[in-house]
Amino acid sequence: SYHNHDQNNSPFKTQDIDDEDPTLTSCGIGSWRPQWLQVFASPIYFTMNFAIVGVVQAMTGSFLVASISTLEKRYAFDSKISGYIFIADNFVQMLVSPIIGYLSNRFNRPRMIATGELILALSCFINAMPYFIYGPGTHLLHDDNLLTKLALNETRYEMCPANQNDIDCSGGKYSTVWGAVILLIIGSSARGLGYTAYSVIGMPYIDDSVQKTNSPLYISFLSSVRLIGSLLFIVTLPMFLFPKQFKTATVKVKDLKENVSGVKGFGGYLINKPKYIESQFRQSSSGASFITGATSVLPIAIGIILGGVIIKYIKPRPLTLVIYMFAIELVTNGALLFGMFTGCPSLNLPSTGLTPDNQFSLNSKCNTGCECTTRVFTPICAEDKMTTYFSPCFAGCNKLNRASGTVSGCSCIGDYEGGGGGEATTSFCQSDTDNCNNLMPYLIMMTVSSIILSTTGTGNVLLTLRALDPKDKSFAMGVMGTFMAIFAFIPYPLIFGAVVDSTCLVWESKCGKTGNCWIYDQDKFRYYLHGTALVFVCVGSLMDLGIIYNAKHIKNFYDDSYDTKVEKETTNGDNNNVIAMTGVTLKANDVETDGVI
Repeated sequence: SYHNHDQNNSPFKTQDIDDEDPTLTSCGIGSWRPQWLQVFASPIYFTMNFAIVGVVQAMTGSFLVASISTLEKRYAFDSKISGYIFIADNFVQMLVSPIIGYLSNRFNRPRMIATGELILALSCFINAMPYFIYGPGTHLLHDDNLLTKLALNETRYEMCPANQNDIDCSGGKYSTVWGAVILLIIGSSARGLGYTAYSVIGMPYIDDSVQKTNSPLYISFLSSVRLIGSLLFIVTLPMFLFPKQFKTATVKVKDLKENVSGVKGFGGYLINKPKYIESQFRQSSSGASFITGATSVLPIAIGIILGGVIIKYIKPRPLTLVIYMFAIELVTNGALLFGMFTGCPSLNLPSTGLTPDNQFSLNSKCNTGCECTTRVFTPICAEDKMTTYFSPCFAGCNKLNRASGTVSGCSCIGDYEGGGGGEATTSFCQSDTDNCNNLMPYLIMMTVSSIILSTTGTGNVLLTLRALDPKDKSFAMGVMGTFMAIFAFIPYPLIFGAVVDSTCLVWESKCGKTGNCWIYDQDKFRYYLHGTALVFVCVGSLMDLGIIYNAKHIKNFYDDSYDTKVEKETTNGDNNNVIAMTGVTLKANDVETDGVI
């Protein structure tokens, strides 16, 4: 029994509550509580299952970020709509976080987490529904009205003339697919509901069950491992079997302290990083997503683990830890400043200037009769190996040789005035790729800064947990989640979506409808994205000054005996009542109630 463990020798917290209800500290559901299952009634096994569940949970959100640029093209919506999709989960979290935190005092916390994760699995099915309803989007690959008829699995090239007057717009396939957008928003909302129990209840539950000196390792492990890979939702099912509390939980009460919070501009940067790499460094959508994961997820996981190990063995004071976090944020702000000036030369796109609505004009005298559209971006490289055209149509090309990958009869290439027609190759110009050699320095700087900044992650969580009274911990975490959603997580996708859209040069336009952005002003994109993120992070750093001032009030960062002393002082003179941690069954005058007295 864990009652017999010496608290100084055990990595877990201990408590002594007479006549303990076995249903609270044993694994199982209802009356099904077999003896062989009780070996898993330990914080270690819970942490293992909790970590695997976190992997699946993180996978769902990161997959959406990685595929958002593809979804924008498939369903023809812009970055502002992407912002609404991203904030749907945070909006739900804002509404339900305090409720979940309050209910965690009344119900079994692991079962609440497991229920949330099943809702998360449902959100994945909802997000996949647009594909099965609307199909793979073959209209982006071919069009029966084009001069050149292509097979379904071939890239569509719009030739001159485009015959856009023959396009059937009545079916709505060339406008924003609002049904898909609504399903994505519903799926994101369900994901937010599933996230809430995990984020609001999970960490306090772990922190209540292990000694404070070991808490940094648990928190850093959980925070880092959830960033790795993907598994099946079936791993959430064992969560239903864990007890409402462990026999190793502690009984303690302390004063409610100020929550640790801040504005994090890196969130807006990270959700737009795949799109930025794709545009700035001429990468494919899949390549940009892979690069983002390799240079963001893995470094963050490494940094979090390093931070946990440092706190575990060095044991910095709360004030020292906050000052370290403040200094690290200031230093890593330099990475965003570096990113503002590390990019690639803009594409050499022929243009006649800007339209009245500040859009890039691709029309010129040589393609006047082509009636070109911006339905699909299929770049071609002119004979000079330096000029890129949006499509064969805008170059005035009327012939395609798919075998050689060339187009000819291009009225905008070569001696147009003399009646000649030039040729082009179907791809970006090699000079655009060769002249862009800043990808590696950019990735190295951002990767190193991610590792360094992530070492503060465990400290952030610990400061938050240590600033809360155990009996109010889950509820306070829920309230804090609501405020973070209102002032940070909901605004920044909308703000960054508007910022990114403001840098667009060429929008998809079909049947009078505007869809996603095909080409961005690379200099503006670079300056605006990193500059906006830098502003938010600097604001967050300034807010840390207030945290530095209040950090001195946290007295029990590593010492469990301090809480025992406070608990004895609090319960002195009230021998009939036992004040227990959040989620523990209370006994007052031999009457059992769930909650906090």
